[in-house]
Amino acid sequence: MDWRLFTMTTCFFWIKISDDAPPDIKKELEALGSISPVFGIQFMLHKGLRYIPTIIAWAHEFGGSYGDMGVKVRKKHRDLMLNVYQELEGKVNVKMDRYPSGAIQAVIWPCEILDLKEVQEEAKLLATSDEILFSTKKVGDYWLVRKDFVDELELHRKMPRKECMERGVRIVNEKLREWGNYFLKALEVHRKYPNIRFWFLVTGG
Repeated sequence: MDWRLFTMTTCFFWIKISDDAPPDIKKELEALGSISPVFGIQFMLHKGLRYIPTIIAWAHEFGGSYGDMGVKVRKKHRDLMLNVYQELEGKVNVKMDRYPSGAIQAVIWPCEILDLKEVQEEAKLLATSDEILFSTKKVGDYWLVRKDFVDELELHRKMPRKECMERGVRIVNEKLREWGNYFLKALEVHRKYPNIRFWFLVTGG
């Protein structure tokens, strides 16, 4: 899949592993890889998810205002994510990534977020539920996919609208599944090695 069709910049959501982790465990965590591009926040919010999109958004830019692919999320969703961020911040010990000036750039999330039932439930939904998948037959799904990148794809690639929509929905659904499986795999490793520290963050741009 050529993700360059849908984003001008490439950001990576990945895991930073504690330096004192044993080599074999570090190798197992590194095998999880990364997710790029950081894409899908607004689609998760549309489906009623709150925790995982907030984790991704705040790791991308403090305040979650950037959204993904340069798309600004709606104010109601930004307000919702702010409340969720404050809830999560009260439950886990977050770190802050700062600019040279000292201003907060983004949040670095500890592996303990995987212990939260809310995060586990959303990861499972993303990985397995058909209810969160997008469909061209659902009006809200259709217009969100079209608005965010299908119109641009149609313009630049001169693809028929129907083909654009089918491809766009397929890409969105693949990405939602990817996010869910990523968090579930990280949870599996975290449960296996509960004393090994690692963090989630976003880099690139």
